[in-house]
Amino acid sequence: MLKTVIKWRSFILVIVLVCFMGAMPAISSAQQPVQLKLASFKIGSGWYVMAGIMADIIKRSLPRGSTVDALPKSGGVGNPKLLNTKKADIGFAFPVTANWAWNGKFRYKERIRNIRAIAGGLDSYWVAGAVKADIDIESWADMKEKKMGLRICTQSKGSLSELAANQVLGEFGITYDDLKGWGGAILMKGFKEMVPALKEGAI
Repeated sequence: MLKTVIKWRSFILVIVLVCFMGAMPAISSAQQPVQLKLASFKIGSGWYVMAGIMADIIKRSLPRGSTVDALPKSGGVGNPKLLNTKKADIGFAFPVTANWAWNGKFRYKERIRNIRAIAGGLDSYWVAGAVKADIDIESWADMKEKKMGLRICTQSKGSLSELAANQVLGEFGITYDDLKGWGGAILMKGFKEMVPALKEGAI
């Protein structure tokens, strides 16, 4: 049994490079093969599956010989950066991370202004904190007051999961270093690793 507290939710947004949008009419008229890269998230994630399906659909409308590769990276925070460095042409993000990228906030050291949204509302994601029922904690504030060394698991850096954990802890004045000093840790794992780690008591 888990205790769960839902904090907030977000939606998936599809963003593209401005230069890619400008090239679309030329692509259709010239009928020359194109190679596109669609940034999603890790293999096994819902985003990667969605990207694979979307890549097949996009490819049907492109000239013969074109390719659309679904990249198994880099998450809601990392994908705007991939577009900015032209390592991807299309990518998934969240409205909030796209806004941060546009304004150069949080994990974005510079404003990323060469991206545009083309679709949204594809799915809903909730940010939640869950602990085992036998752990004596009712809130994040309890964790700070009792200096609890919890092992908190998130996705890798580049994901909204890790950044959200960082922000939620920060709202209660807790840093990763604080957590480590109390005997806890931030563990960044993939989807397939999380469930076994929870069962084994590693998190």
